[in-house]
Amino acid sequence: LELVGSTGSADRRIRELSPGAAIDVGAFVLGAPSGLCSGTIRDATGRPVADAHCFVERKHGLDTWFPELSSRTTSFADGSFRIPGDGEGEFRLLVHKTGYGRPLPIRITRPRHDLAIVMPPAARVIACVTERDATIPFIEFTLHRLDERGERVQEFHTRPDEDGYYDWRTIAPGAYDCVVTRFSSVLHEVRGVEVRAGKNVPPRLQNIAIRGVGGLVEVRLRTPDGTGASLIHGLEVHHVETGRRLEPSFAKDDANTLILSIDEPSKRIRLEAAGFAPVEVDCDLRRNEARLVPAN
Repeated sequence: LELVGSTGSADRRIRELSPGAAIDVGAFVLGAPSGLCSGTIRDATGRPVADAHCFVERKHGLDTWFPELSSRTTSFADGSFRIPGDGEGEFRLLVHKTGYGRPLPIRITRPRHDLAIVMPPAARVIACVTERDATIPFIEFTLHRLDERGERVQEFHTRPDEDGYYDWRTIAPGAYDCVVTRFSSVLHEVRGVEVRAGKNVPPRLQNIAIRGVGGLVEVRLRTPDGTGASLIHGLEVHHVETGRRLEPSFAKDDANTLILSIDEPSKRIRLEAAGFAPVEVDCDLRRNEARLVPAN
């Protein structure tokens, strides 16, 4: 069998094996844009192998392996397979058509960061770095102020809060390079970010998609510039009639989804984010509806 692993950009040939032979090619980086890992199985002639059985075991301790939950799958007609899940670390992949050979050791690594920078009015910079593991506090974020020649002349260091957010409430307008590092390695860099002075009239939150879902209100937030990962940080939700502050649960994803649990059949809520004009949402859970109140 020939196992081709997806790295998210291009397929890489691992090794050609005869049908039923042991799969043992040593450590190899095998990742996928979605799912735990994916690949393509072919026979010695290059034809895809359908209905081959695949599953993954995760390494625990020195030499203990446990099957990943829901990791069993079979290859499709084109020989491709995708094992659902998420994570990084030491795994081994077992594949067979007529009987399991030796497992294929794999090391799964992924891009471990997703950087979003939002610069609302008042020259305030908010940044967020999200990761798949629990090592966010060990990441440092640095702003480098640039002079007229584009050279770095001043640095601003910070570490994130427990949710992974960085916040500079006061910073001089100008051009900056933004660098995220873990120890000495650079994880992400954005060059020439412009920080502008604040405006008198804050922009209104835009691109808000709202729907009622079984007693919940799902709100998808986007800032006018199309970003918005940092909106959840510092976002406050209030009951308009009583002024009572609500404590929503958050679900962070690529669309910056905010889930609000509604405990009354009908209410109007207000969303407030630093640097933006507040918006209001009418929620009618009897009809399972929610809509954005038009601006005055």
